[in-house]
Amino acid sequence: MFQHYKFPLQIWITCILIGPKLTLIMFKYLVTNEIRFSTGYWTVYFLAVFMGAILSVPFFFFLRFCYIVLLDKNAAIWSMRAVLSLLGLFFCITLFLLLSLTGFSRFWSRDTFIMVASYSIPLIISTCLYKIDKTIKQ
Repeated sequence: MFQHYKFPLQIWITCILIGPKLTLIMFKYLVTNEIRFSTGYWTVYFLAVFMGAILSVPFFFFLRFCYIVLLDKNAAIWSMRAVLSLLGLFFCITLFLLLSLTGFSRFWSRDTFIMVASYSIPLIISTCLYKIDKTIKQ
């Protein structure tokens, strides 16, 4: 049942842990032009990690499903990485679209672009770096 969990889980955890950190660094740098953080940084970071984990659980299950389908179709590793990266980018944008429905007219602002990029960059990098194990017996 849990034979194909490692690769999607690694991607999901990487995005959950690095995404909030990149978001906080980028916003802090844009506002103050420095990266020094206050004492409340860790509270905000852990809250962002918790909320990101809760909101992205459907993404993890869909990523795992797509990964299993691509493994069953015996797709090439580079095509699996490309498809999973594009799907991850799509779900990242979709999640932030759903979170900003009240202010939909301002979705494509600089702030939203920074948040989407903060989660998309680790997602794409982790999809390309982690090992895809195609030798797992079905």
